[in-house]
Amino acid sequence: MPLRIDATSCRPELLLVLAGAVSAGTGGATPLEHATLPHLRSLAATGTVGALDPVAPGLPVTRAAAAAALLGLRLDAPLDPGAVAMESLGKLLADGEHCTVVEVLDVTGASAPVLEVQRAAAALQSQLRFSRVVGQLGGHRLLVAGSTDLQLPRLEGLMLRQLPQGGRPPRTLDHTTVVIAGAGSALLGVGGLAGARTVALARAELGARGEGPAENLRSIALAELSAGAQTVIVESLAAQSARAVAAADRARLAAVRTALERSDRTLIAPLAAAAGWLGARFAVTSDLPRRTGGAPVAGLVPVVRAGDRGAQAAAANTRARVRLLAPLGTTPPPAYCERALPSLSRLAHPFAAGDSARGPGRDEAPITARRARPAAMLAG
Repeated sequence: MPLRIDATSCRPELLLVLAGAVSAGTGGATPLEHATLPHLRSLAATGTVGALDPVAPGLPVTRAAAAAALLGLRLDAPLDPGAVAMESLGKLLADGEHCTVVEVLDVTGASAPVLEVQRAAAALQSQLRFSRVVGQLGGHRLLVAGSTDLQLPRLEGLMLRQLPQGGRPPRTLDHTTVVIAGAGSALLGVGGLAGARTVALARAELGARGEGPAENLRSIALAELSAGAQTVIVESLAAQSARAVAAADRARLAAVRTALERSDRTLIAPLAAAAGWLGARFAVTSDLPRRTGGAPVAGLVPVVRAGDRGAQAAAANTRARVRLLAPLGTTPPPAYCERALPSLSRLAHPFAAGDSARGPGRDEAPITARRARPAAMLAG
């Protein structure tokens, strides 16, 4: 039985995840706060803005844990990184095999460069008995299939670290939940293990900037909604990929800001319009707060949910009051920026109700499970 967040509504849900959009530890301005995002601002003004803690208490800060939260899954133990990685890449294991994720680091503990990762892969392939290297993830992580008891070799100038094993998510989703993301995404891995249908975009389809091209993400998402999917989750890697384009922090933050502004035009605006036309609930969020260089950390992320049409007049009055009260020559920060998150209502899921969601279009449905309707009923 798939988990449905809103038990009072049969409207489908469309969630856009801007991976890497939220910054932490910048000590000042962030790209999310200072980017020109007219469409996201409009959604915030006419809908609701809340805060989501993407990692359950007691769990390590990982992309898999955040993916589970975005999918509405409740975890009481860490997920197995090997199982998530293999599922995200669409790879299969032989009977009795287990996938272990091995990080390749330099002597300082940083991710090893490409050539050193290749050297480590060759060493593992030749020296490990009854195991084999089956893939690579995130540039410096190798996937090793075989025994769970690996004896990693020592390599000069490198450190090999085996990620701890874990469990699998509850299989509470079905084909009416669709996840659309780049191959290797934790969202794909966790969603697939939980029973959702996944659509993986190859690197060529994502492009160098990790966002699609945007028309790929848009067309697939709208086709799935039109075909009867009840929950469609689309992940854009544009902001996350931008954090790796330069060595200097200032250049990285500028690249993230540019990526967010592009996503506002090419993803948020058309997806919000299409969701309204199809009668779907629409929300925008992120996965995890990130250091300037891209490392994930614990913290809150914003959830901006589109409001109903009846909220437009109230939102216009709110904006007028804000303009009158704001000091001359200043613009109030957006409600979804990082420094506003502590004051926002806490959400259990992007479409769940909060205690006091900010905005005129507040939606306070209880969090319960319900059986999904057949696709034929939705299509009709």
